[in-house]
Amino acid sequence: VKLNRTAAHDAALEELQAVLASAEVNSEVAVSTAGAIEQLSNTLKMESDIESLVSAKTGSDCIAVISENTVEIVVSSDALTQTNVLQISDIISQVCSGKYENVKISGTYS
Repeated sequence: VKLNRTAAHDAALEELQAVLASAEVNSEVAVSTAGAIEQLSNTLKMESDIESLVSAKTGSDCIAVISENTVEIVVSSDALTQTNVLQISDIISQVCSGKYENVKISGTYS
């Protein structure tokens, strides 16, 4: 899953960089594309930060996926204790500054 997510992010970044390279320096397209690149970079950092912190707190591998107004977290089913779910929710709130309305925390079979 992480590999697929990384490939999708890489493809999106390459496409944005190609648009930026072909746009006029001060055009609306260049400004908009630069903003999209910055937003993608911020999302990647938040996903990485969440994964690191959740893994450190729960002792379980974690996958975090952020899209528009949703954060999805997948951890080992063994890590889905009430305490860990609260810690994961706190981590998401801190890392994302509480700006995501929908948070989904789920487990996988170990």
